[in-house]
Amino acid sequence: MKTFFEKFKASMALDRERQSAGENQPVENSLRALDEKLRESRGVENVPSGLHGDIMRAVRTSVKESEPAPVAGLWPRIAVAAVVLAICVGAVWSLNRAPAKVTETAPAAEATSLVAAIEQGHALTQGAPEAALEPLSGELEKFNSDLRKAVDFVVASVP
Repeated sequence: MKTFFEKFKASMALDRERQSAGENQPVENSLRALDEKLRESRGVENVPSGLHGDIMRAVRTSVKESEPAPVAGLWPRIAVAAVVLAICVGAVWSLNRAPAKVTETAPAAEATSLVAAIEQGHALTQGAPEAALEPLSGELEKFNSDLRKAVDFVVASVP
């Protein structure tokens, strides 16, 4: 940072020396002459007095027209939200109703249903892996078949 300030000071000193030597005098004179010519060639402007007010009025009306009315767009959204809320409340109410009371059954019937439930659970645990993986194994077979066909095609197309 110090070197930057030193370079800046040196540059400023050189600029002061040039200005005092009068090196910039011809450039300044030509710029002043150009400025005077441009000011003289400037034509008379015929601008109506109310032009600024008319432009600002047009801008304000275009902004008002382009802005949607906040209340008009709000009512349909509220109606949709109310319908969705009513559907959700109905679904929760219908799913959380208390189950019907079951009459007491004999202990023997209860034991047979318990044995049946255990047997079904055992059958389910034995058959679940096969049922879950069967679609994947079918996809793997199709993939292997496609891969073999692609390899055969590539090998056949190589000279």
